[in-house]
Amino acid sequence: MRALVYIVNLTLLCHAVPALEIAGSITDPAGQPIPGASVWVVQDRQARRTVTGEDGRFILDGVRTQPACVVAAKEGFALAASMVHVIGIDPVSIPLPPPAELRLRIKNQAFMPVEGARIKSIRFPDAVGVALADLERAGFPSVRSDESGLLVFPGLPKDVPLDVVVAHRGSVETTLPYLQPSEDEQPVQLVPGTTLRGRVINAAGQGVPQARVAVIRTTGGDRQQTTEILTGPEGFYRAVLKPGACYLAARHADYASPAPRAFDVPLAEETVAEDIVLPEAHVIAGSVMYDSGEPCAGVSVAYLIDGGLYEDVYTQFDGRFRLQTPGLPGTLRVTPPAGWMLDTLADIPIRGQVVPRLTLDPVRLVPLPAIEGVAVDAGGEPQPGVLITSRNVSPKVWAITDEQGGFRVQLARAPVDPAALFTAEHGLRFLRGEFEVDFKSTQPVRVVLKAFEPDLTERKLEKGQNDMTELLGEEAPEIKCGAWFNSPPLTLEKLRGSVVALTFWGGFDERSLARDALEELRALADLLRETEDVVFIGIHDSGEEPEAIGRYVRALRLNFPVARDAEPFQTYAEYNVHYIPQTILVDRKGIVRYFQTDGRLLELIKSLRREGAG
Repeated sequence: MRALVYIVNLTLLCHAVPALEIAGSITDPAGQPIPGASVWVVQDRQARRTVTGEDGRFILDGVRTQPACVVAAKEGFALAASMVHVIGIDPVSIPLPPPAELRLRIKNQAFMPVEGARIKSIRFPDAVGVALADLERAGFPSVRSDESGLLVFPGLPKDVPLDVVVAHRGSVETTLPYLQPSEDEQPVQLVPGTTLRGRVINAAGQGVPQARVAVIRTTGGDRQQTTEILTGPEGFYRAVLKPGACYLAARHADYASPAPRAFDVPLAEETVAEDIVLPEAHVIAGSVMYDSGEPCAGVSVAYLIDGGLYEDVYTQFDGRFRLQTPGLPGTLRVTPPAGWMLDTLADIPIRGQVVPRLTLDPVRLVPLPAIEGVAVDAGGEPQPGVLITSRNVSPKVWAITDEQGGFRVQLARAPVDPAALFTAEHGLRFLRGEFEVDFKSTQPVRVVLKAFEPDLTERKLEKGQNDMTELLGEEAPEIKCGAWFNSPPLTLEKLRGSVVALTFWGGFDERSLARDALEELRALADLLRETEDVVFIGIHDSGEEPEAIGRYVRALRLNFPVARDAEPFQTYAEYNVHYIPQTILVDRKGIVRYFQTDGRLLELIKSLRREGAG
């Protein structure tokens, strides 16, 4: 699991007119400018291309405030891509990494070569998806498999795990996760499916070109797999799908989107027809303003119907927004920038909206106040060393009470719910309390800690979790790591007598789940820094070079020992780690005790310490 460390960051320039410009520079890994590099900016599946000058700089105007996918490429270098927010990005150059070839040998179900197959899309480790078809319409070179079934894609980052979607006209799209460009060929087998044809039309029965048709499947847990097709000039679309239940959705900038429709793809060779009607748009217009009256630009404004996201847009530089809805009642949700909240503290209900255009009063933002308080025991004694943890805000926050039991929490964002919920847990004793904060009244909080017993139950294994059941109760496999950060090399043998929390992680993983896990470990390391019998160790995969891991450690301010796994993923393999982040608790005797630690890591650590004390 290796990260793409060459992230696209851009200078975004604004003017008094609504049109915006994206500007930046392209460099090689040493920081030297690259002239003649191609740069594509993709918004709403529409790509435009420009080329860098002799100084390696580029500029592209006419972009909108919605997020943009920016892709850069030059022969002799690898592709680099990132999603950027069109407002508020600092100017940073774009380095292109060294290239490697991705070699795919594509065959059909009868193991015969498939000619003309293509890579439809590539997803990088930082969750940036690049639809190559969009780029090809704007000058990106087209790559297809030859008569022997060999497809060679020459310009991808070396040794970076990529999710690649392979497509062919007569086959189901095949997703290949964690492919790493290398000299070795990767076998790909395509399978036939059911052909779905249809047409996207408006209320007058006219075909709608360039509509986005999405086939959405749930693949386990909350994960979804989406196949997206653009309609042709007359509104027709075609897709080859595997049989099974899915949802069919469509959208277009000039129309409202219908609700996703449940659809069963039959097990059949014949074509199945399914038309989609786009309703006329009902417009909700308004603006978002700071309490000073200044416009708030670049914030998300979403429309929810029955609790589900229908559409979201971003405010313009004058703070205005415009949503297209089907005229159904729903709620308006504004996501304020960091440090701000709505003065109403709640979503805005839209009831009985049947008029063609509804103009709302300005949405006002006010500063988000700090939360202060004190933690005490049942006898009223202030308690230092108590961990304060948020429960319903993202990103999560942690704080530790001082010697007087006092704490101060500054949320980055207000919770969606009316109140912010917190847990307060003593770092050494089995004392816990819960409290909530209503931002309409920000009085100091007094939280009383009460005795509790830890939750030591074995939980049901969920999809998408590592199965380490066979390790429970067994001696923990020794960690085999190379480079170490924040510590000399450690071994579990030398750590006997201590409770050890092993966390497998990757610096490239920018999901809130992953970042929250590292922030919790950082808070716990601070909380228990005077406790000599608890050790936290982060094990990074071996896909990154030590220098890159060191940058992650510094950027994330990790304050506990971190090590790079021995190649090829030796410690990951010993512990059967396929999904990250993953924390495992090892007791004082070196025995694996827990691996399902979410939401109870501190109480499990205290439980293992209590065992040793007994």
